[in-house]
Amino acid sequence: VTSSEKKFSSVEDFFKSVGGGVKKLKGANDIKKELFLNGPVVSTSFKLDADFLKKIQNNTQFAVLASLVGKNHPLMIEGWGKTSRGQVWIVAPFQHNEKRTFIPMNFAKIDNCCLAPKSNFEDMTWEKGPYFDHPSGKSEAWTTIGSAKFSAATAELEMLGNCFNCGIFEAINKKKKFTLRNSLKKAHSRACVLKDIEWKGDKSKWEIFVEFI
Repeated sequence: VTSSEKKFSSVEDFFKSVGGGVKKLKGANDIKKELFLNGPVVSTSFKLDADFLKKIQNNTQFAVLASLVGKNHPLMIEGWGKTSRGQVWIVAPFQHNEKRTFIPMNFAKIDNCCLAPKSNFEDMTWEKGPYFDHPSGKSEAWTTIGSAKFSAATAELEMLGNCFNCGIFEAINKKKKFTLRNSLKKAHSRACVLKDIEWKGDKSKWEIFVEFI
C-alpha cells in the first residue's frame, strides 16, 4: 500500500498511520452500516482464486494481481446491490480507478474481514502546498467549478503572498500554483492559480480571484 510519500506494509498499517486508527468489520451487516454512515471499506480477507481470475480476464478495465492467486487480495467495497442471483458487493481494486464489478456476498471470504479508517479525513490535506488557509472557513470556493472569488483582509493577503517566492502581481503573471485550504476542514483543499486581486474600499477587504487547476 502506498501514499504520495510513503509505502506501507498493509492496509491496516496505512489506516493506522493516516486514518486515525482502524475499525475491523465482520459480516454483511457491519459492512453495510459502515458503507451507509461513512463510505467505502477495504476487504482484506478476499481469497483470489484462479477461477475468478479467469472469469474477469476479458474485463480489461478491472485489474487484480495474478501473483496473488491463492492469497488474500485487498478490494475496496463501495456499496451493495441485488441481482437475479442474490446480493452482491460493488467492488474496485484497492488503489486503482478501474471499472467496478460485482462480487456475491460471502464469496471467497470477501466479507470475513473488512477494514475502515476511524477518521473521516476532514483534517487531511489531499493537495500539495504551498497552502493558503482561508481563516474564515466560510468561502464557497470549495464547491465551485473552474474559478472562484473570496474576500480577505490585508493581513490575510500578506499570508497569501508568503506562498510565493515573488510578489503577488508577479505570481499572477506567472500563474504560480498554490493550494487554497479551508482552515476548518483541511480536506477542503483545491490547487489553483491566482488570477487577480481587487481592493474593495466599501468593505475594506481585498477580493481575490483564483482559477482551479
